Amino acid sequence: MGECSRTIGTQMKSTGEVMAIGRSFEESLQKAVRSLEIKIPEIEEGKIEEHLTRPTDLRLFAIFEALRREWKVERIHSLTGINEWFLRKMEVIVGMERKLAQCNTLSREILFEAKQLGFSDEGIGGRCGKSEMEIRGMRKELGILPTYKMVDTCAAEFDAKTPYYYSTYESGNEVRGEGKKDGSNDYGNEDRIRGDSEKNEVGEGKEKDEGGADGKAQVREGRKKDEIKESAQKKKKVVVIGSGPIRIGQGIEFDYCCCHASFALREEGYESIMINNNPETISTDFDASDRLYFEPLTFEDVMNVIEREAPLGVIVQFGGQTAINLAEPLSKEGVRILGTQNEGIDIAEDRERFKKLLEGLGIRQPQNGTALNERDALLIANRITYPVIVRPSYVIAGRAMRVIYSDDELKKYIAESVEVSRSHPVLIDKYIERALECEIDGVSDESGLFTAGMMEHIERAGVHSGDASAVFPPVKLKKEVQEEILECSRRIALAIKNVGAINIQYIVKDDVVYVLEANPRASRTIPFLSKATGIPIAKIATKIILGRKLSEFSLPSPPKVSYYSVKSVVFPFQKLPGVDFVLGPEMKSTGETMGMDREFGIAYYKSMLAANMKMPLRGVVLISLKKEHQGEGGELARKFSSLGFFVCATEGTAKGIGNAFVLNKAGKGEPDVLSCIKSGMINLVINTPSRGKNAQTDGFKIRRASIESNIPCITNLEAAFALAEGLRAAKESKIEVRSLEEFWGK
Repeated sequence: MGECSRTIGTQMKSTGEVMAIGRSFEESLQKAVRSLEIKIPEIEEGKIEEHLTRPTDLRLFAIFEALRREWKVERIHSLTGINEWFLRKMEVIVGMERKLAQCNTLSREILFEAKQLGFSDEGIGGRCGKSEMEIRGMRKELGILPTYKMVDTCAAEFDAKTPYYYSTYESGNEVRGEGKKDGSNDYGNEDRIRGDSEKNEVGEGKEKDEGGADGKAQVREGRKKDEIKESAQKKKKVVVIGSGPIRIGQGIEFDYCCCHASFALREEGYESIMINNNPETISTDFDASDRLYFEPLTFEDVMNVIEREAPLGVIVQFGGQTAINLAEPLSKEGVRILGTQNEGIDIAEDRERFKKLLEGLGIRQPQNGTALNERDALLIANRITYPVIVRPSYVIAGRAMRVIYSDDELKKYIAESVEVSRSHPVLIDKYIERALECEIDGVSDESGLFTAGMMEHIERAGVHSGDASAVFPPVKLKKEVQEEILECSRRIALAIKNVGAINIQYIVKDDVVYVLEANPRASRTIPFLSKATGIPIAKIATKIILGRKLSEFSLPSPPKVSYYSVKSVVFPFQKLPGVDFVLGPEMKSTGETMGMDREFGIAYYKSMLAANMKMPLRGVVLISLKKEHQGEGGELARKFSSLGFFVCATEGTAKGIGNAFVLNKAGKGEPDVLSCIKSGMINLVINTPSRGKNAQTDGFKIRRASIESNIPCITNLEAAFALAEGLRAAKESKIEVRSLEEFWGK
C-alpha cells in the first residue's frame, strides 16, 4: 500500500512470516530471504543511512548495500543498534558475493562454500555471469548436492524420529526411504525408494536375542516393525507444494487446501510430502503430512526435494499463485504435474490464448487487449473506451491494478506503477460500471464439472474478489442467468482439460453474462464454500487429481441449501496510518469471516459482527456520497431513518437526499463533520469515495477519522443497502446459533 509509511515500530504492520533452517546463520538468513518471494529492492546510496537510522521493512537490504559499499561494521552498528555478531555474518555473505563476481573460473571449492552460505543457484549465476540452469548443471556434475537433516522435535530428551527436514550442504542424510543420491530425474521409479539410512531394528533385536525369551520377542517385534516400514516404503509418494508466507492475496485459505490435500492422499493410500516455509500454518505441523520439508518455494529448492524423494508426481493446485508458477519449470525437468496440465494452465493465464478460447466457445468477455508498451496501451484503451481496468500480468491479488478514466491517468500509471515490455505485458479490460460480479468454485475431471457453489458479490464489479463480501446462494441473480453461468463454467473447464479445482469469475450487466477470468487451481473461497455446504471440496479435488471420477461421489451440482452463508472481510487499515479505506481492483484485506442464517440479512449482520464491525442498531448515521451515487442517496436515507437512525449528511449529499441534518466541511464552521466523528456523536459512516487518490480530500479525512475513532465505515453503496437489510433483520428477528451440522442437515 503505497500511501503507508514504511517505518516499523511498536505498531504491527506485517501480514505473515517465513522460517528457514540451516547449519549456519548465513545459510538460514539467505534461505529466509528467498522464501519471502519478493523482488530484492535496490537501495539508492543516498537512502542507505536513512534506512539504517530509521527502522523500515528495507533495513536488512540497506545493511547489505552498506556492506557492499564497504561501510565499516562499527558504523552500521552505531546507526542500527544491531549486534555486531549479526553484522559480521552478513559481511561474510557480501565477501562471498565479491569472490563470486571476481573469479574467472568457478571452482568446486568456491561453489561449495557459496552453497554452504545459503546462496541459490540463481544468485550464484547472477554474480558470475551464468544462468541458474548452468550453475545447477555444474553443481550436479561436481556432486554438490544438498543433504537433509531431521529437526529434533524432542529437544534431545530422547531419540526423535519425526519426518520433518531441512536442507543443508554437508555430509550425511537423515531422510528415510530416500530417492537417488545423484540427483537424476528418473521420477516415479519405485525401485529407487530405499531405506538405507534407517537403523536396522531387526539387527538390534538379534543383539538382544542372547537374553532368552525376551530377546526372541524383541526379534519378532523388530521384524514386524521392519515389515511395516517396508510396506510404507512401497506407497506411492505425492508432493504437495504449499503457499508460503501469508500476504495480501495469498493467505491461510490456501494452507487449508494444502492440508486437506495431504489428508486425502493418506485416505487414498499415498504418502504425502509437504514442502512449505510458513511456521504459522497447519501444513507445517510435522504430523499434517507423512513428510515435511521446511524449504523456500523456489524451483531449485523444490526440485532438490523432488530428486531426493522421487515422487509419483507433484500437486500445484492448492498453493496459490506461488505453486502454479512452479508448474512450468518443474515439468520442463521431467516432473509429472498431477491434475490440470501446463497447457491448460497457460491457456487460462495467457490473456490472448484465453480470449481466443472464449471466442471459439462463443462465450462473452469484456473487450480487452494486451499492451507491450505505452503506445499500445493508449491505442487499446481508446479502442475499447474508458473507463478501463489495467494490471500487470501474472500477479497475486490484483497487485498494482487500477481503474483508469483517461489517457493522462494511464500514462501516469505506466510511468509510476509498472514495467511494460514483451516479458511484462500490461492487461487492459473494459470496466463495465455498476455490474454484478459473481464466481463459481468447482471440481472437474475430463468428462464433467461439479459446481461446488456460486457466490454473488455484494459490492458491484470493480472491487477485488478477495475484498468483496459474497453470499451463497445468490440473492439477486435470476435463475436463467445462473444456469447460463453453470453451462459456461462446464464448457470452459472441459475446454482447458481441467482436472481438479477451478475458479471462474463473471460479471453480469442487464442479465448479460461476461467471463472475467478462469483460475485452474484452488481459490481462496474453497474453505468458505466447504463450510457453507459441508462438502470437502479440496479433498474431492485431490482424489480427482489422483484418478478418481466425479461419478463416484454422487455430488449435487450445485448444492441446494435452505440458508444463506455470507463472507465478509477484515481489513488492516486501523494499523496502517495514512492508508485510505477505499475498495477497488487491488486487494487490501488480510482475512475474512463467515455468517450463516436462514435469512440473508441476519447472515450478513453476523458476518459483519465477526469482522469486528460493531454495527449499531440505532443512533446517528452520516451519509456522504459521491455525485454519481447521490440519486440513490434518498432511498438509502429513508431505509436508515425507518430503522430509527438520525440521518446526517454532508452539504452536497444533503441536496440530493432531501431530509437530512447538514454537517459542515472540516474547518468550515460548526457542526464540523470531523469533530462530530471524533467526539463520538456519529455511530455509523457511509462514504463512497470520488475518483482518484488524494489524501487531502474531505472523503479521505472522513474515512480516516472513522477508522481512527473505531466507528464502522461503509465505502460501497451496495454494501450500505445490504447493511440496512441486515440491521432490519437483526432488530426484527432473534439471532440464533446453530451448529454447522444443523445447517447441513446431518
